[in-house]
Amino acid sequence: MNIYPKKIKEYMMAYNPVNILDVIDEMVLDVREFLSKEESFTHTMYQYSGMCGKACVKFGELMRDYNTQNNINISVKLLHGEQKHTPMIDKSKWSKEHSWAIVEDIDGNKIYVDPTSEQFKGLYRTIPNYYISSKKPPWYYCDVNNPARNWFTGWLDDRIKIPHRICVNQVIMYGIVMYFQYIVWGSLSNLIRRLLFRHRF
Repeated sequence: MNIYPKKIKEYMMAYNPVNILDVIDEMVLDVREFLSKEESFTHTMYQYSGMCGKACVKFGELMRDYNTQNNINISVKLLHGEQKHTPMIDKSKWSKEHSWAIVEDIDGNKIYVDPTSEQFKGLYRTIPNYYISSKKPPWYYCDVNNPARNWFTGWLDDRIKIPHRICVNQVIMYGIVMYFQYIVWGSLSNLIRRLLFRHRF
């Protein structure tokens, strides 16, 4: 299953009569088949777990080959992040890291590609097996948008530490930004989650 708005079907490759979305879709299926054979896993809810980096590298290789064969220039960049900091999932799951890709042509048209989104079906009920869209995947918090990784707030995070007791004899020092993200907002988020989805608890 994949997701992409019909309107970007209008974005046909100016360099080739083939629809780039169809090309990407075939590449993603090839990547998934390659990984499934290499890892020899059986079909489970958490299929492709931990394989996002390898999937994106393989996808990039396929796109480079396609560029060479068709004498075009479509770039592939790797994006990295974690789960979005939202009450939709428990705060303990926010730090699950993930990688996906962004495809961009010379005119600046962008398509986001996630060959292994299926691995998070345990977190999100509606997440597809893989994702192809002109819209950013809504489940992830990209590093470039994370205040703890911003140059200034990251600098503050490295220099201002706040102690947090996780058990009787253990205290962890959090950077100030991380503290407000994971401890303050995390606790509030979990409270909101319990109020909104109390029928699940």
